[in-house]
Amino acid sequence: MNKLNEIIENNTFISSKLYLLEKPAENFGFFYQDGIVYFGKESTLGTETESIDTSYLDLNMNVYMESDDENQSFKSGYYDLLSFKGDINDSYFDIFYSICSSYCKDNRKIDFYDFFNSIIEIFKKNKAEIYKKLIGLIGELLLIKEMFEKHKINIADSWHLTGTNSKFDFSFKNSNLEVKTTSKSEVTFKLKHSQIFNNQNNYVGVVSLIETGRGDSIDTLVEYFKTNSEFNANVKFQIALVNEYTKITSKNDREKSFAIDSIKFFSVKNMPTIKDIPSEISHIEYEYDFVGIEESGYKEMFI
Repeated sequence: MNKLNEIIENNTFISSKLYLLEKPAENFGFFYQDGIVYFGKESTLGTETESIDTSYLDLNMNVYMESDDENQSFKSGYYDLLSFKGDINDSYFDIFYSICSSYCKDNRKIDFYDFFNSIIEIFKKNKAEIYKKLIGLIGELLLIKEMFEKHKINIADSWHLTGTNSKFDFSFKNSNLEVKTTSKSEVTFKLKHSQIFNNQNNYVGVVSLIETGRGDSIDTLVEYFKTNSEFNANVKFQIALVNEYTKITSKNDREKSFAIDSIKFFSVKNMPTIKDIPSEISHIEYEYDFVGIEESGYKEMFI
């Protein structure tokens, strides 16, 4: 936890007020107001007012901020601001703080607007990757829960195995299952040809989720598997569960709730693919559309 996080966690703030948390260099400051951390630099003369909103970072140029106490190091005036809208407990807040602190020490080569543009892709990419990881993990855990509660089948022992079976999400005695999860209406996913279309008995499970305040979150699912005697004595599963859970670093993401819209299984035997691929071609990846593909029953995987 960095020092800004510690200051925020250990103090009580009035939500309507803007607080100076740290002044890392002349003309620069980290500020806090109502759950959002701002990195600011005093605007240069002639800076135009401009605002850009993104999912993780916002840019506001030439914003007037007034100090309650002009004797303090924070002076009233116009500032260029970057606002971090993620969770301060997220590891990407540390990245935000570190990059901004570095900019304070070396800002002559790049102006504030270009600095924002140079780092925004980092946070755009990370945001998408985190959400994809969250959706994938939720889908797999809800599948385990659904199979147990509705069909009395415990597949936790086959989840995220190590060794030769590790390339699949689930490896059963006579079959493998790769799970693809979506919270959108599209059912198109990337598939590696060599992984799915080979001489093994492989299946693809498609889990469609709805984001809702009344479903399951990662936190509630982890608690479910920790307290249920059918799962908490399975040390292999518990280790795999903790390993995946700790990759979801944002408190906000951990609290997002989802419900199952549908779960469908597809046998590779019913899935069209490219035939007669030359041996010289070692890697093919599809954007595979499952609309119209014949479904398989879940019982087939356990025969």
